[in-house]
Amino acid sequence: MKKLYFPSQIYDFEKSLFASGIDELGLMKDAANAAAQWIISNLKQESFIILVGPGNNGGDGIYIGKYLIDHGYKVYFLRVLKEKTKSNLTIAAEKDTKNHLIALVDLDDFNKQETVIVDAMLGIGGRETISNEIKLVNKIANTFEHKIAIDAPTGLNALSGKASEETFLATNTLTFFGYKIGQILDPGKNFTGKMELLKLNKNIDEEMTEAANLFSFEDVKDLLPKRKLDSHKGMFGKMAILAGDAGYEGAGILASAGALSVGAGLVRLLSQESAVIPALSYLPELMVSGSDNPQDFKDDIKSAEVIVCGPGFKDSYWSEQLLYMAIESAKENNQTLIIDAGALRLLCNKPFQDTDLPSKLILTPHPGEAAALLNLSTEEIQENRLSASTNLATKFKASIVLKGHQTVISSNANYICNEGSPALSIPGSGDILAGIIAGLIGNKLDSLSAIKLGVAVHGRSGTEYSKNFGDRGLDAKTLIGLIKKNIN
Repeated sequence: MKKLYFPSQIYDFEKSLFASGIDELGLMKDAANAAAQWIISNLKQESFIILVGPGNNGGDGIYIGKYLIDHGYKVYFLRVLKEKTKSNLTIAAEKDTKNHLIALVDLDDFNKQETVIVDAMLGIGGRETISNEIKLVNKIANTFEHKIAIDAPTGLNALSGKASEETFLATNTLTFFGYKIGQILDPGKNFTGKMELLKLNKNIDEEMTEAANLFSFEDVKDLLPKRKLDSHKGMFGKMAILAGDAGYEGAGILASAGALSVGAGLVRLLSQESAVIPALSYLPELMVSGSDNPQDFKDDIKSAEVIVCGPGFKDSYWSEQLLYMAIESAKENNQTLIIDAGALRLLCNKPFQDTDLPSKLILTPHPGEAAALLNLSTEEIQENRLSASTNLATKFKASIVLKGHQTVISSNANYICNEGSPALSIPGSGDILAGIIAGLIGNKLDSLSAIKLGVAVHGRSGTEYSKNFGDRGLDAKTLIGLIKKNIN
């Protein structure tokens, strides 16, 4: 699991180092020396071009070049943005070393396989909007085979992950102290190449709480304990799936299948009468109750340990009543409540806006549902998914699963899952995920562990399908089979 930081946190950490007595220029030299040592240890080329910007990133580049020269390498320096004011540290670096400047037109004279381009133009202070000069430099630099970015490729926003189409396309990025969140988010991660963290013997995590944690299936796959030989179904939870209003009965069946796929003990689907025969035909191990009167489900809702509410809901009396009953039952009986899909949109309706929600609450919106909950546009949600997820967690005092590419989880901390593929863009995928999370809680995982493992196994199953078949054609039944395989 990788800890991710905002660029502002890196700046604050540096300020704390300087306040403790560490010399600014000395720290720049340490960073440059660590970068040069990595280059020497990992690259066989002996010719380098350092692209030097006016800020401190440029100073890093100057010292990197100096250390490479000291070790016998041929190094050329190309100054960019000459009209910009140089930082004091870059001025000091220039005084401390001799620069051999070359003209831009000379870049084409270098062997593009034997010469390494080093981007020390803007670093983490850069944005996705870059000047025509930088676009031209990057265009030529990107024709070289080996490209090293210092801290962040120029053209990448290290906060948002946004990137210019003309961003420096690094084969390796050498970043200092901690990973920056924009280096991990799309599309930014497509420009960083292989990330190398140089901590300089400084531990940022001792002073700063990370903005988010990046995790994969490998990080969480062992959260689910092995079953004892004397296990029985009563040990693995009792779930009530409130789902499948008229015309959307399949959503409840798929949510139930998701819960069963990860080993849920007892699963009861509470749906419309029209769902009973299809549900039992698809999942004979499922318990199903069907009625057009939500009050008929009161005892079944009360007896569950975990409630999933919302797959296949719509703006109807039946759906509204079931959501209200789920909320009240969860509060009265200390049950975990997972609100998904159509029920999330119902939360935006006036009857629910002033309703107190249960303490053990999980919301699993896709970007459109998140937008409705925060009264924003879907584009605004996608613009800053981490902020949207944390705002939802604060507003609803809940654990949040903001679905989509690089699913964001917000609970006591923020997590970003790097599993998944476009193959998961199918009907029922989210319904299955809600069921998975419920099933894992039934297996006695705490809510956060269940969410992380559920998101990861769901994403890994999509990735596996894409690897074997491609991004099209995945169906719910195949997805369930892959989940069963991966959870074991």
